[in-house]
Parts: sequence; C-alpha cells; structure tokens
Amino acid sequence: MRVLVIFALAALCAGAAWPSDLAVNPGPGGAVAAVEAEVDAGLELKYDTGTRSYLSISFYGADHWYGNDFDISQFSEYRGVMNIKVFSDPGWPQPGWNGFNVAIFDFVGSVPASILWGPKFVKPRRTTPGWCKFTVNWTLPAGNDRFVAAMEQYYDYPECDCFAQDDNPTSAGHSWQYFNDAWVPYGGTYGYKNLMVRVIVNNATVSVTPTSLGRVKSLYY
Repeated sequence: MRVLVIFALAALCAGAAWPSDLAVNPGPGGAVAAVEAEVDAGLELKYDTGTRSYLSISFYGADHWYGNDFDISQFSEYRGVMNIKVFSDPGWPQPGWNGFNVAIFDFVGSVPASILWGPKFVKPRRTTPGWCKFTVNWTLPAGNDRFVAAMEQYYDYPECDCFAQDDNPTSAGHSWQYFNDAWVPYGGTYGYKNLMVRVIVNNATVSVTPTSLGRVKSLYY
C-alpha cells in the first residue's frame, strides 16, 4: 500500500508545532479566473481557493500521478493549453528541487484515460513555496473538451517534490490520483480533497509539439 506522508506529521515527529505561516495568500474565487497579463486572451482554470492546507508526498513516486480534470466545452475556442501550474514547496521534504513530470491526459466517460501530451520532466526555479508554472504550448485535439492536467511525483521519498491540497474542506469533485495502474478520485489528506493543480488556456492554435523527456532526468538541471 502506498502511504502519503503529511507535512504536519513530519513536523510533529520532529518536535515542532504546525507552522501557521506557510499558507499562501488566497487567490480569486471561482473555477475560472483571469490570468497573468503576459498571456493574451487567456483563462486560468482552477478549483482550489489559492490557499493550501497540507503538503503531501508518497513514499513511492514512479507511476503516481495527481491532477484535476477540466472541461472547456462552454468556451471551446480556448483549445491552446499554454501552461500547467502546480503548487509546491522547495523546503520539504528536503531542501531544493528534485524535479517531477507533468502531463495532460484524456478524459473518457467519467474517468481519466491515456496521455495526450507529455510526460515532460520539469524542475521549478522558484526559491519559496508557491505556484510553479511550466510551459505546455500545445493545442487540444478537436473533440477533446475534457482533459486532466497532472503531476507525477517521479522520485521516492525523501528525494522528491511535494504537491498540495487547498484549505476548502468541501470537495469540488475534480481531483484524481493514479496508482496501482488505475485512476481513482483523490482520497485527500485529513478531509482536504482539492488538489492545487491549474492550467492556463487561450484561444490561439499552437502547432509546436514539445519533445518528451519521459523518465530521463534532464542533464540541464
């Protein structure tokens, strides 16, 4: 069985109190919000509140994916997926970044399916907890209005990077996890079930297909 290691538990085991100052500032509410100015005519798709509750990792990272499903059917002209964003922290479970994979999966019926784009190995460059934004620059195929954006922890604990849940105890019903060769709804951490994974989409058509690094750790990091 694969077990989540929770930041709060690690802090208590080390004899430290749960730090109350690690939550980020709340972002705008709602599933869709305006995005950064550098993205022309873009939308940021999200289900989280912008404030994290717990940081989590698994003891085992390979083939362990965490992500959210999104539906663009109400604004189907926004087929260009520009970025995937993951909330993480370079300070835990150990200092610095190890890197992880991001990918976009198809959504067939009521569950995630095969990979449409990626996996792409990424390594954040920020030095503080917060949103890590990665370039996708890829257009959803015609007919694919629903998809899942996800991160794979990739490395085993403790040489890995964490992911986060928001501070809303009510599940939005859009978070998923993949382990033991199957997708299941994300079980959550202490009742918090909304993963902090977002995408930025726009109405431009992107023809560039990035080279997948797959499971090879880039030598450029």
